[in-house]
Amino acid sequence: AAIHPADAHRLAGAIVGSSSLCLHSHVAPSVLLIGCQKCGSTSLFTDMQDHIDGTVQAHVLPGEKVHFKKELHFFDVRRRYRLGIDFYLSHYPRCPHDGRPFFGVDATPKYMRIPGIAAKVH
Repeated sequence: AAIHPADAHRLAGAIVGSSSLCLHSHVAPSVLLIGCQKCGSTSLFTDMQDHIDGTVQAHVLPGEKVHFKKELHFFDVRRRYRLGIDFYLSHYPRCPHDGRPFFGVDATPKYMRIPGIAAKVH
């Protein structure tokens, strides 16, 4: 089911507030969309992009597979995690200077299944 416009507005206000979460000059993910595989996370992710202004997803870096656009696998893939926070944030756009709030989304379902991920994120 799609997000109802009124619910989308409330969700956006709760997540974003009045400013973007910026780290190292990039919009940082303020939403980690985790869950089981095949449980509707892609639908929720698409609905957020379609109905909540300011939703930004990651972009792939040269040489990366296209699935990293939605699922960054930063906290669960050791070689990516070792590249550091600047590598992670480089997947997101630079922070806006026009006052419009944006929020990044990392939708990697596997984060839920691996012990220790929550500690890494924190």
